[in-house]
Amino acid sequence: FMDEFDTDIHMYLPGRYISSADSDRAWRSAYRTRREYIVCPDKEFFCQQDNCGIMFRYRFEDDERIQKKLKLLEGKEYIGFNTQKDLLEFSHKDSSKGYALKQYCDLYGIGLSEALSFGDSDNDNEMLKVSHGVCLKNGREETKRCAEYITERNCDEDGFARFIHEHLL
Repeated sequence: FMDEFDTDIHMYLPGRYISSADSDRAWRSAYRTRREYIVCPDKEFFCQQDNCGIMFRYRFEDDERIQKKLKLLEGKEYIGFNTQKDLLEFSHKDSSKGYALKQYCDLYGIGLSEALSFGDSDNDNEMLKVSHGVCLKNGREETKRCAEYITERNCDEDGFARFIHEHLL
């Protein structure tokens, strides 16, 4: 699906962070999540590992073409979404945050109409759609369209905390 684009592949595995190319960003991701950092240029390796998602870091100038291609996945078993402006993640459709929020609410007897969720990236969209969704001011435009509310401040300006303080307390 991504072969036509110049990408680095990334994957989280238990205790390990695997990247197809050595980079400071990949190393920092491994370090931040306290995982062993492994560089594996063999792309076939990534197709052989059971995992909950695979990520592709790409050149931002390819974003428009990639977003168009993602439309081909609608209604399929897998979904693709941005978690950063140049990082695309693929996972099974039932591993979305929206699905997880529904399961959580069912487990604890909470109606989705009582749930409030916050997000700023594509991986938050399904969660924002099934609850009272709040997108941070600096969130992606697609994510803002999925939200019921948009904060007046961004993440660095304590948008989450200020929203809670101004609307719930």
